Amino acid sequence: MLIYCEKNKTVLSENWEEHIKKIITDIENLLGVKMERTETNLLVKAHISLTNIPDQNLIKCWLFLYDNTGIHESYSKGEIITQNNQFVIKYDKEIPSTDQIKELL
Repeated sequence: MLIYCEKNKTVLSENWEEHIKKIITDIENLLGVKMERTETNLLVKAHISLTNIPDQNLIKCWLFLYDNTGIHESYSKGEIITQNNQFVIKYDKEIPSTDQIKELL
């Protein structure tokens, strides 16, 4: 499942990496899951892609909550791409609204 949102916000390029870390932490806290695979977190239920467009004062967010165990989803050229992946498990918590995600950008 894809949740896509945009937010008009100015983030300077030199502050973008720091801002990304805060967004990811805040969204992980909202979802109640970690989105990065680690030695202690081998299976993931979600992932996020973020883009900053400074000259348009715009942040774009693609948040995937996995609908099916074993199926990874991503977005490319206007299409959702699915691939088999042994490290993906179904997201089984409450689905946040677009407004909830947008607020954290």
